Amino acid sequence: MVNWENNTVKIFLAALLFLLLFLQNGLYTVDSYPDVTITIKTIDNVALPNAIVRAYTVVDENKYLNDTKTTDSSGRVTLSIKEKKIYRLEIFYPSGFLVNVTTSFNYSALPKKELYVNVLSKWTLKITDKFGRDPLPNVPVRIKHPENDSITRTGNTGSDGKVHLNFVPLGMTSSKVYEVNVTYAGQNYIKEAECSERNKEVTIKIELFRVLVAIKDVLNRPVEGIWVEIRRQLDEYALSTGSSNLTGYAVLKLVPNGEYYLTAKLGEYEVYRSEEKIVKVMNADKELSITAQVVRLNVTVYDFDGEAVISNLRVELTGEIRDSLNRLVSTASTLEGELKFGYVPLGKFRLSVSVAGINVYSQEYEIKPETAKGSIRAKFFDAKLTVDGSQLVNSTITKYLKGVLKKDVLEIPLDFSTGYMSIENVPAYSGYLVKLYYKEYEVAEKKIDITLDGEEISIKIRGKNVTIYTFNLYEKPLSAEVRVYLEDGNQYFKFKTDSSGLAETGEFLPITYKFKAYVMDVECGEVIVQPQASESYTIKLNVRNTYIKLYDKDRESTIPDSLIELYTEKSKANSMTNASGIALFENIPLTKYLYRVYMYGFKVGEGVADIGLDRQLLEVVAGGILDLRLTIVDSDRQPVDGGKIEITVGDAEITANIDQNGQVRIPNLPNTTLYIAGLYYKDVKVKTDTREINLVSDEMPVTISASIYTLEASIKLKNGELMKFGEVNIYVSGRKTSKIVLSETNPFIERLPGGELTIEVVFKNVKVASRSFTLDASKGLTLQADVYNFVSTFYNTLGERLEGLSLKIERENTLIEELETDENGMIDTYLPRGVYKFTINYGDQEYSSSI
Repeated sequence: MVNWENNTVKIFLAALLFLLLFLQNGLYTVDSYPDVTITIKTIDNVALPNAIVRAYTVVDENKYLNDTKTTDSSGRVTLSIKEKKIYRLEIFYPSGFLVNVTTSFNYSALPKKELYVNVLSKWTLKITDKFGRDPLPNVPVRIKHPENDSITRTGNTGSDGKVHLNFVPLGMTSSKVYEVNVTYAGQNYIKEAECSERNKEVTIKIELFRVLVAIKDVLNRPVEGIWVEIRRQLDEYALSTGSSNLTGYAVLKLVPNGEYYLTAKLGEYEVYRSEEKIVKVMNADKELSITAQVVRLNVTVYDFDGEAVISNLRVELTGEIRDSLNRLVSTASTLEGELKFGYVPLGKFRLSVSVAGINVYSQEYEIKPETAKGSIRAKFFDAKLTVDGSQLVNSTITKYLKGVLKKDVLEIPLDFSTGYMSIENVPAYSGYLVKLYYKEYEVAEKKIDITLDGEEISIKIRGKNVTIYTFNLYEKPLSAEVRVYLEDGNQYFKFKTDSSGLAETGEFLPITYKFKAYVMDVECGEVIVQPQASESYTIKLNVRNTYIKLYDKDRESTIPDSLIELYTEKSKANSMTNASGIALFENIPLTKYLYRVYMYGFKVGEGVADIGLDRQLLEVVAGGILDLRLTIVDSDRQPVDGGKIEITVGDAEITANIDQNGQVRIPNLPNTTLYIAGLYYKDVKVKTDTREINLVSDEMPVTISASIYTLEASIKLKNGELMKFGEVNIYVSGRKTSKIVLSETNPFIERLPGGELTIEVVFKNVKVASRSFTLDASKGLTLQADVYNFVSTFYNTLGERLEGLSLKIERENTLIEELETDENGMIDTYLPRGVYKFTINYGDQEYSSSI
């Protein structure tokens, strides 16, 4: 039995009662107040800013406010609550409008610390006509919560008819039917729409309709490009507009119920106006047809005679239609002669036609159904053009002239090969520019007027006076025949200078000529003439006095009183030798002659005499056959050690071998100019310092220097040592000329023909070094071969060296070398760079590896 009088018992019971009260109310004197951050999100998972969150404790159904916070821009809010106590959370958006209640919330609730409320982050309304076809742009839209008039959202539709409303509160349910108010054309349209997560985009169809207008011209044809407008009153703004398409239909969209006037325009011109309200829309689309006072205008342009359509100019005809105020109504252009203006209003207008800035027609033109397809005669004339070249030294050149008749972009080509040029359907104009050409040279520029049909016009052209002087190498006047050639090589004109060397020729067109002077029918000089004004030119003739000294066959004495004749292709000159055996030829061209020698009327010899600037005295022998001795040396002036030489005599070719001392003797050659056709060394053709040999004496020695050079070369390994194995192949101009075995000689010296040289070093069938260059002088060369010393030791599994081991080395499936290991189990060889397969036979086993 408890003794209630005992103080200890009383204290225990009081403590127990206090503990029970604390447990019921969740009050722990030792508890802290930690912060907890939660994120408030909309039903479609978007963070909700500016929401008000309130935390309550509930005791005996009474709420006690513990904390009130507003979410930040990221939807987060931080509450100060006790760790183990249960709270009631109420969330408002906007202020005072409850969108969520959570009755049991504690610190450990919601692992993600997120709460979803009945707010839709974005609600999209698309405003269209009655049938959802045409979006309604740029109109104000307002929504209102059905239970709270203070909750509204507003916005304007975009070009797609859509308006986007952000953070629409729904209340304590996941959907809400909002009132939607659309203002358009002075009217309010009120609709209802459900806002929910499944209805994030809703189409609002209001009583707007289409008006389909069929537009035809006065000939009952569909018209494109007519601008149509409807208005409630004619002095009000247009409620809806549209342009007719290819089929003549204009679609006017977004038209409210009502009655309207209709007007139509083509450009600035009104072509239809209804006298009354003919457009009547009542809960349905409306169709109607109108006739616009327009017609499609096509005008064909003929020449002055009305015989031909103008289509030959390759330049556009341009037509303009203007009204009485000079306003441009329509334009058209064509290359084919028919101006297609398209649709134009009916009435009286001025029609103008031009080409290249030349006006060829300008008159009043009444546009009506009967003249919709009309024609006009414009000022296009025919003309005949001729070129008068009577003042030129040779007027036939006018038949080679071409040209152009030009005005701005209009260019009519001219061709006078028949002596005249007929042009047809040319615009009448004063001041055409005519340019005449001989090939690429402009030779004349004139202005002409074409103002009458069938007119004949002569274009007179003039040239430049040219004066020519001819003289010999001593600058003494000399008469010569001068032939004038055009650039194509055709002879155009010829004349002779007088004994004073002068000729005043006449007029030449300003093109390029070649004046060539001839003496004895031999061309002796020329000058290029490009006359730009009256000019004088001189021609210095390759003509002078020449002496020929005549010897007998043995050259023991000269021959006097003999006749020597010099022949060109069409002329000849002759002279007698004097007591010294010398004949004087005055003013003869410097050229080659066939000479014949006569004594007492008998021919005693003949040959070729080459009379040039380098010799004034020529010695000839009357007959005989001569021998030639040649010495061939290389670039270092050392005799070559073989080869061959080819010499041409007329049409014949003679080949002779060069001995080891560079000597060649060619017997029995005519006393004429010999030509070296080729000199070959090691079967390669080389250049020589001379190509001609003028054979004038028996056993005449000639030294010829050839492009043959000495190459000193050494081939080294990577370690700098001379390579004593492999070979070197030398190619000149693609031909193999030399092969050097390196085991026999390295370094080596090789005499080679000049040209494109390639040296290749080959070892074990592998090219290990190469060099290509132009050999144009004697030189030294060092090549480094891509060859390596390969040393390897072979062991068995016991680590013992293997003597006499058989080893095969292959490269690209080709056997390179077979070796055996020495008493130390080693191999020592040289190999080119590359990947090799090593095959080892050990016992009855074969091993292979790649290195």
